[in-house]
Amino acid sequence: MIIFKAPSNPDLDYIKRIIALPGETIKITDNVIYVNGTAIKEKYIPSNDLTLINQDENSSLEKTLGPDEFFVLGDNREHSSDSREFGILDRSKIIGKVWVVVYPWNNLEIIPHQQYSY
Repeated sequence: MIIFKAPSNPDLDYIKRIIALPGETIKITDNVIYVNGTAIKEKYIPSNDLTLINQDENSSLEKTLGPDEFFVLGDNREHSSDSREFGILDRSKIIGKVWVVVYPWNNLEIIPHQQYSY
């Protein structure tokens, strides 16, 4: 997960999950997210939450990311302002990584990180 300035209001910081990295192809259709043609499993999202494009069950999205582009989604999918709304996030907008979840308290954990050079 990363922290970045909200595209619509630079006074706000957003925390979102990186779903696709530079050079990868993201596709969202029929409430399924594919990265490079493989459906991803999101254990952190309740099974009844929908990942829709423009709140439309018939809309889909497909995009291959450029060298400095990231596709981010919020975990509260049905109420999240994320790449489905504001588009691809440029590397220059990233200001930090999330290292710890502190709320809700029963989800307290250190976030493991893969070695990406953001």
